[in-house]
Amino acid sequence: MKCPKCGHENREEAGFCVQCARPLVVELLCPECG
Repeated sequence: MKCPKCGHENREEAGFCVQCARPLVVELLCPECG
């Protein structure tokens, strides 16, 4: 998973970026759900 803040490539199961410590949250967006 790529960190949106610093761009570091982290493991998919990582909860935080190992480079900048930003929380890595997967946002699930459904355009049809409103």
